[in-house]
Amino acid sequence: MTAYDFTSGLSDKHRLLMDSLAEVQSCGIAFSGGVDSSVLAQTAFCVLGDRATAIYLTGDTATVVEQETAQRIASEIGIRLLVFRGVEFAEPEFLRNGVDRCYHCKKTRFSQLLTWAKDNRVELIVEGSNADDAKDYRPGSRAAKELGVRAPLVEVGLTKEEIRLLARRGGLSNWNLPASPCLATRIEYDLPITVERLRRIAAAEAFLTVRGFSPVRVRLHGNELARLEIAPDQMPRFLDEDSRRLVHEKLTELGFAFVTLDLAGFQSGSMNRTILQK
Repeated sequence: MTAYDFTSGLSDKHRLLMDSLAEVQSCGIAFSGGVDSSVLAQTAFCVLGDRATAIYLTGDTATVVEQETAQRIASEIGIRLLVFRGVEFAEPEFLRNGVDRCYHCKKTRFSQLLTWAKDNRVELIVEGSNADDAKDYRPGSRAAKELGVRAPLVEVGLTKEEIRLLARRGGLSNWNLPASPCLATRIEYDLPITVERLRRIAAAEAFLTVRGFSPVRVRLHGNELARLEIAPDQMPRFLDEDSRRLVHEKLTELGFAFVTLDLAGFQSGSMNRTILQK
């Protein structure tokens, strides 16, 4: 089991987290392989051992790389990992892709985890939201609260920066990986979610990543327009004649009629800008 080494400020919050998890007999962690759920899973495993289980729900809203990352991180932690197929595509309101899309997705997914917990006599399901998430539009958090799924990192006030430090000191290889929200977040609200659209976006982002652009987002507007977000310091290389031509050729080959570059650069959650401004 990993030996922890924390600063005094962080150890207080982490001790609270450990104490909170020690109050339950068993728990399942909604696990994505991202740094937040990884630190939560590592802490739960340290406290509960084999009574903690990480659960990854796969599907068309995630990439193969993300699933492979989740499996690798679970192995680093030593925690048991279960992989199930997510059932959110059976929820019409998720596919409709309104501004409450995340609420319906999380409600469906958390309900799936709760059914597993009940069938296996697991006391609690937890998820990896952190204290900084309140700054963004997160309707999925409402679904968690309604269903009784707890967010222990929020409860003890751990921020993203603190969680990354915990992950680094805990020896997790994903401690500095950029956030990777589900592919559905790339599709503009009210444009229905389809498997074809998700796969097109995933293929475009994979192509750009292989070419060295990271972080990167391909935002889909009106089915035909791809709005690319990359780091500002990578824009000169992106606009090189050969690079620009290759990107345009590849994305039009994938089915995007128009390919644009967002001059604001990479911004996590940029589809929520208009919502947060209201």
